[in-house]
Amino acid sequence: MLPLLGPPGLPPKKKRSVLHIICPFILSNEFCERLAFYGLATNLVTYITTMIGGQASTAAIMVSIFIGACYTTPLIGAVLADSVWGRYKTIVVFSCIYLLGISVLTLSTVVARTAPGEKASWGAYAWLYSGLGLIALGTGGIKPNVSAFGADQFNLASAQDRREKESFFNYFYMVINFGSLIAVTTIVYVQDQVSWTLGFAIPGVAMLAAICVFTAGSPVYVHVPPTESPVMRVGKVVYAALHNRWKKKHASPDSTVGTASPDSDNSLRAGTVRESAAATANGTGGAGSSSMAAASFARLTARNLDLPVATTSMSHRWLEDAITEWQTSQGEYIHMEGLAGYSPQQVEEVKLVLRLLPVFFSSILYWTIYTQMSAMFVNQGNLMARAVGVAGRTVTVPAASMVGLRQASTRCAQDWRFGVVDHSALSTMALFLAFGAGFGSHGAGFPVEWHQEIDWTS
Repeated sequence: MLPLLGPPGLPPKKKRSVLHIICPFILSNEFCERLAFYGLATNLVTYITTMIGGQASTAAIMVSIFIGACYTTPLIGAVLADSVWGRYKTIVVFSCIYLLGISVLTLSTVVARTAPGEKASWGAYAWLYSGLGLIALGTGGIKPNVSAFGADQFNLASAQDRREKESFFNYFYMVINFGSLIAVTTIVYVQDQVSWTLGFAIPGVAMLAAICVFTAGSPVYVHVPPTESPVMRVGKVVYAALHNRWKKKHASPDSTVGTASPDSDNSLRAGTVRESAAATANGTGGAGSSSMAAASFARLTARNLDLPVATTSMSHRWLEDAITEWQTSQGEYIHMEGLAGYSPQQVEEVKLVLRLLPVFFSSILYWTIYTQMSAMFVNQGNLMARAVGVAGRTVTVPAASMVGLRQASTRCAQDWRFGVVDHSALSTMALFLAFGAGFGSHGAGFPVEWHQEIDWTS
């Protein structure tokens, strides 16, 4: 007999730490991707107005559309990951698209540059739109899947994995803020003061590093196979409800109902035994009914089968037209033939999703205002006096770096929550506060033009 606990005297083999062995690949990928994204998006308004030759109003609109696209395309990435490719393949494929978009945007700094005072050409906008479109598509495959892919690595049956999973999401959010903080301080300074080509090439290198690090961890990953996307399920149930309602109004009363016992088959569709048309002719099928649903329910009543309530909630009752499968209190499975549909439990799950939509829609106005931090706020910052005295020399703080105050404050709040102090975040906040107070290169400070009206009609 083989020993269950190994040779006597040897301690049991310790379970490997998912957080320490597998998660560094995923966290490094997220850090590099966020560094690349914020390194491009934060200062994009300045690039459009200074290098492409666009107007301030046009630049703000373009950036808002770009950020909106970046938060809409995750629907595509989520569906592909859940239903077709799986999360790992989706992340790798869309990361390559992301890198291609950064490469196109970097090339635009050379081939699409517009001389000062000239209007932007269609060619310059074509390069810009192509790069931004590829980046928006690429981030759509990464954003919804990286955190979920990290969660897939943990076995919830293990107490150690449950503890480490909580720590993983804390670290995940931490690397997001670190990456964005470096982007809005260092990378945007390179773009403003050194070179736009170099400033866009750095995010490209970061994205390349993200791909390499992520694929390097492939041998140790847990890969969950794709099944069905919740988005697809919602769409199918809504379609089935509308289709069945239309079909009930136009169908003949000769539809049949199938039943199957749990002992014969647990499948609602494959185990259906169809009643013959003779049963309908004998009156057990309710042939005089003008509706297929009515005829079906009449046959069920004649068989003395106890159908349960369709769903537990009273909202969105129109979705219950998608229900064509039941399990009675006698243990019989019932399927209404002629209607492609779902069980009460599946429809109830879709109702839960639809009831959440008003909550999501209520946040639209908030995110509309939040997006201006990378659009109109940067335009306003370009009109401010931003020279700061550092060690006897004058340094011009990029307008986009003011967004870094958000990352720094978020990091400080997070550190306070977990009882640690991040001196880099504190020093960054101190720099912005000192700048806002007007301590500049002339010792006694200088007037900061906090507000200048931007001509949005130009």
